[in-house]
Amino acid sequence: MATTEKSVIPKGMIIEGDVIMDGDLDLIGEVRGNVAATNLVVTGAIKGDLDVDQRVDIEKGAMVMGKIAAGEINVALGAVCEINMEKSYADQSAAQFFADYLNKHKPSTADDVF
Repeated sequence: MATTEKSVIPKGMIIEGDVIMDGDLDLIGEVRGNVAATNLVVTGAIKGDLDVDQRVDIEKGAMVMGKIAAGEINVALGAVCEINMEKSYADQSAAQFFADYLNKHKPSTADDVF
């Protein structure tokens, strides 16, 4: 179970390797490795994969390169990202949403029109 602890990687700090947090993380510095946390706010730079249980906020001026798995992702205007979304921890399935939508909005056939 995740704690409510919050840690900070400050500006000027560079971590070469993975960061695993049982709590929230504010990444103001730089990480060259994967990051796992409960919630993550990025205002610095990361080159690695993100595995975040709840929410990722990528702020203006941040740089992120890698894969993201998270419940929610917020990318601010002005952030520089080269990311792939590999999976989601969101409660709602996008695949199920679109399947339901297509079932409710089936296109008309020529037989329906005439």
